[in-house]
Amino acid sequence: RKLRPNLVAFSTGSDHRPHVFRKAVQAMMNKLPRGIPVLLSGGAAVANEAVSRKLGAKVLANLQGWDSLLA
Repeated sequence: RKLRPNLVAFSTGSDHRPHVFRKAVQAMMNKLPRGIPVLLSGGAAVANEAVSRKLGAKVLANLQGWDSLLA
């Protein structure tokens, strides 16, 4: 039986350059089944929020975002 998560979250703190960030996030998302929501946090995600949105991911810019999401 395959596992199908309700949501996947990644912390993206390494490379902030948009083309590198886009390539890395797209590669991760391509491994997931379609329709799984993706949340990104970390410095690279915040710096590339527009790229994240274009890829269909949501960015949580601070810890309070996680608190409200998990409540």
